[in-house]
Amino acid sequence: PMWLSGGVIVSFLLSCGVARAFPFLYPVLLVAGDAYPFTGQLVLQEYDALLLGSLAGWTLRQFWAAHTELDSKSAGQRAASDPGRSVWAWLPWAGLAISVVIALGVGLSRLPSAPWGDQLSAYFTDHNAWRIAKGYAWGILFAAITMRQSGNGIVVWLRAFGRGMQLAAVYVALVMLLERTIFEDWVDFERQFRAVGPFFTMHIGDQHVDAFIVLAIPFAWIVGGGKAATRLAVGAFISLLMIFASLATMSRGTIAAVMLQIVLLALVFAIPARRASALAILTRSSTLIVASAVVLLAIVAAIWKADAIHGRFARSGADWQTRVDHWARMITDTRPLDWCLGRGMGTLPTMMAKQQGRATPPVSWVGGSSVGALRLEPGWPLYVERYAWPADSRPLTLRLTIAPEPGELIASNTASDKGLVDEVPATNKTTTQRSEE
Repeated sequence: PMWLSGGVIVSFLLSCGVARAFPFLYPVLLVAGDAYPFTGQLVLQEYDALLLGSLAGWTLRQFWAAHTELDSKSAGQRAASDPGRSVWAWLPWAGLAISVVIALGVGLSRLPSAPWGDQLSAYFTDHNAWRIAKGYAWGILFAAITMRQSGNGIVVWLRAFGRGMQLAAVYVALVMLLERTIFEDWVDFERQFRAVGPFFTMHIGDQHVDAFIVLAIPFAWIVGGGKAATRLAVGAFISLLMIFASLATMSRGTIAAVMLQIVLLALVFAIPARRASALAILTRSSTLIVASAVVLLAIVAAIWKADAIHGRFARSGADWQTRVDHWARMITDTRPLDWCLGRGMGTLPTMMAKQQGRATPPVSWVGGSSVGALRLEPGWPLYVERYAWPADSRPLTLRLTIAPEPGELIASNTASDKGLVDEVPATNKTTTQRSEE
């Protein structure tokens, strides 16, 4: 992949040549490096390669700096001033890392490693455990590197990370705006359409975009540097984008969290950092309170006017009861050992499918690497994706054989020069209806 390879090289060179590049690129690449709709990569995604390139560049820069004595401090001074040297500072992250290792081990012991036939089925194999553990590993690694910074370096590091969060927030909001413009209308919220933005691999209940929105709003304001007027304009602009993004998600919890953040930020910034006159304090406080009230009223008005969002808030009681019932089933099915070690990382989809009486994985590959069959288990939808084959490649022909028993679908493939089959004739009316169901 030429574009991905070029991105890895650029990330490497930037992190190797610029001291602030790695903390700045980390949140940007983590958000912008999900190209699942275009590549179909689910377990090892594009942002993994880009972050590895950036990490390699930063590591090489640190190695070079250590051996050329670019840092004016001695090793003893660094050890005395480095907060990462404290055992107590490392304990929370060490505990998290240990829990991730235990959860990964339990998950791998309970999930099958059988070959899967489509992206949906990957969630029911050990690939799902590795996929989740990989995300924790990136977070723990970045936290460990951050704790190693000391003195003025930690200020520069966190400021660069905050700038990256701001850029990522603008990118997320613009993608969500484009998404609503293409599929709905960016100001029409009459129909329920829950935008996900660039978080393409987010699924029901994941809350990736919701968590990012809630995290991004504080970074719109707390990043220092520059003139006060510039910081105010940047903070207000990003906050308005995140408010729109929260409405686009139609997530009740996200909208409520954004409203709470507006109130808390108004209270924080209403208190001056330096001594000021009573008139200045009163003017600043009144301005922030009025501005926050206007924003909150605008959000409430948007919720009340938009039928889709208003309807979701009206159904809060019924949805809450559904969650309570789900948690009750979880507690009932939990074994004594699970209370100590947990159910295992990546096992939730398998557990939910078991409660619904569905066999897993939904699609499995039976046979060799070149000739074999796909088996579709009963009760699962079949996701068909369109692929564009290179002109000079040998295309693959799929031959579908619909079994007369309900719910059984076997698809065998053989290599052919005739290209892909666009239509599959049904054997009879009965099997056609069953396959559609």
